[in-house]
Amino acid sequence: GLMSLSAVTTVSGGTLEMVSSSARTGIAPDADIANKQALPALPLAYAADAVQQGDTSRISVASGAGLSITTSGGASVQLLRPDNSFLGGLSVVTGEANKAWAANTASLTFGSSPVANYAVQSRVRINGITVNVGGAGIVADIVAIRADRLSTLPGSAAPGSTAPSIVARLPFDSTAGTVSSVAALTLELTPESYNLSFPFGAAGVDAGVRVNVGSRAYGDRVLPLDAGYVTVLPRNGAKGTTAVLLTGPVVNASGGYRFFFDGAGSQTQIPVFYNGVLPTTPQVENSISATVSVSEGARKDRFDEAVRTENVAIRLRAGVIAEVGPAPSATQGTEGLRVPAGCAAVIGTLLCPPPP
Repeated sequence: GLMSLSAVTTVSGGTLEMVSSSARTGIAPDADIANKQALPALPLAYAADAVQQGDTSRISVASGAGLSITTSGGASVQLLRPDNSFLGGLSVVTGEANKAWAANTASLTFGSSPVANYAVQSRVRINGITVNVGGAGIVADIVAIRADRLSTLPGSAAPGSTAPSIVARLPFDSTAGTVSSVAALTLELTPESYNLSFPFGAAGVDAGVRVNVGSRAYGDRVLPLDAGYVTVLPRNGAKGTTAVLLTGPVVNASGGYRFFFDGAGSQTQIPVFYNGVLPTTPQVENSISATVSVSEGARKDRFDEAVRTENVAIRLRAGVIAEVGPAPSATQGTEGLRVPAGCAAVIGTLLCPPPP
């Protein structure tokens, strides 16, 4: 069930498939997720690696070839050598593809700590010179990728096929904020990235790196949370025109999916364009929502003050009456007022005689 790569692995053609059936087991939370929660009052722990790369290992996947790694039990995957090269398609799936996010609650104890419930989350960590995501894409609860260049390859033309994307299932609770939450997707640019044109996603429609972060639509999740949280490293790494370009689920701040980037609004952070738009921070989103709520309340109060006759104000708010005010002037136009045409009535009737 456990696989460790300790030498050079070269895939020059076809697709190499590696499958681990190791069960998901939680490991002690390290400093980066101390006091972090997957859900309120449910601390987060990572699943142990079932597929991992040793210090002397290197992976090379040629263009047109593929490497597919699956951990069917939901264990984590680690491919962290910086000289890896995935010119062909890299696919890493933890658990089942197209399955909704789950907390995977487990009672765990580490060292002398008491037994507690943890949300055990699968994690995929990738490092390399070039990382091209292909096949079934990269699917895990939490994803972290460091590369000189990152892209998602075009999908197959076969009927029913979908283009590969990076899926980080863990949803984000904007009411809890980023202090107690961990980013579902972490992207890190290397120093060499700054020397490349569009290192993380290209310009143009559907040319960005395809992602799906925390979306409720993935796997038809029942949990009402519908937001994703992304971070980009290095911190304070803005330089020149370098930016990260992502495409994903459509944002609908009025009640649908929302996308959060913790460096939004800061000129010192590497900018992230999501579906061609710079996202806002959770704090800005909450501030805008509060402002709109106050504005709407003031508008309703003005209606009540302007019209107090019985239930007219209620009808105004309900949209029954769209506009009130005086009618147009009776003398508006060029003809003015005139007496209706008359005639001598036919005897015994109330009708005018027929025209001659």
